[in-house]
Amino acid sequence: MAEEGINAKIDRAINDKFEEMALSKKKKIEFKLPKGIKVQSKKKIKDNYVLYFYLRSNRQLEISMEKVENDMVYVKKTDHSYSASTDSIGYYSGLPFIIQPEWRVEPITPSEIEGTPEDTKSSLAQKIIINRIQEVDIKPRGGLGSGGKTILYIIGGSIAAYLLYSALTGQL
Repeated sequence: MAEEGINAKIDRAINDKFEEMALSKKKKIEFKLPKGIKVQSKKKIKDNYVLYFYLRSNRQLEISMEKVENDMVYVKKTDHSYSASTDSIGYYSGLPFIIQPEWRVEPITPSEIEGTPEDTKSSLAQKIIINRIQEVDIKPRGGLGSGGKTILYIIGGSIAAYLLYSALTGQL
């Protein structure tokens, strides 16, 4: 009979220790929402808000609460509208959520995660564009914007300064 060498004994002992450590350290890791989002989520869900996970192309994740209007989510940070159909909304601890990659127009749906194929992806971009055009037609963004208001303040201030100068020098 061949006896086991010292190297084989060491390898077996190390493997046994690694297996013991792996079994003892298996703990369930739970995902916890940031406290600010957790507090505001209960109030905003009633107003058609969803928990919005925005996956950046640089592997960063941004979590926010965004409002769903006309099957779309408008994200102010990126100045883009994304699809938000009922098929793409999932639930985590009773909160509706959407997972949106930066590089796609439509969010990740639960059926994609499960691996079931979808044949409806070809018309999603058209639906988003049509909804966005209708939204802009229905309620146009109002006002002059910050640039227009600044110009009006400069013109108004210069007129006031001219009138004050004229009144002080007696040229009026």
